Amino acid sequence: VGFHPLDQDSLNTVLERELKVGAERAQDLATLSSGSVKLAIWFESDDGKALIAQAEAFLEAVAAGSLLARLDWALAAADDRRSLDRLLGVVAVLLRERWARAAGLPKELQLLSHEPAHGRSLPAAQLSALMGAVADCRQALARNANIGLALDALCLVAERPATAA
Repeated sequence: VGFHPLDQDSLNTVLERELKVGAERAQDLATLSSGSVKLAIWFESDDGKALIAQAEAFLEAVAAGSLLARLDWALAAADDRRSLDRLLGVVAVLLRERWARAAGLPKELQLLSHEPAHGRSLPAAQLSALMGAVADCRQALARNANIGLALDALCLVAERPATAA
């Protein structure tokens, strides 16, 4: 039996009802979970909130300009292989949201109800390069690349000056 994905309004309604959260939080959870009700519910747990904080920590390390902070983040992220793709998915959403705001996109194209806590100083070109690096990292990990090397490569992208496209 095949199931079709829920449309955005139905998904938000389910999350609002099941999690007893407001419309903005339901939208944020739907965005962070890529539309998965199960994952959205998990993001409301303590473990889910910790993973979101860990994703925010990546933006904080990049904004600080410290390679050591980024490599420390990578070392901590590598500890849990099972949740690494989920973590990188949240990092991608936060980078995309920060990029949308840095690029001056209209509010309608911003996916989260609030901006990420860190990374305000990052230029759109650097955020774009980081989004590509996260996608590359996820693809490498899907091909069973060495976790440490894949995450180190992600961290090193922030060292290169971004050029405007």
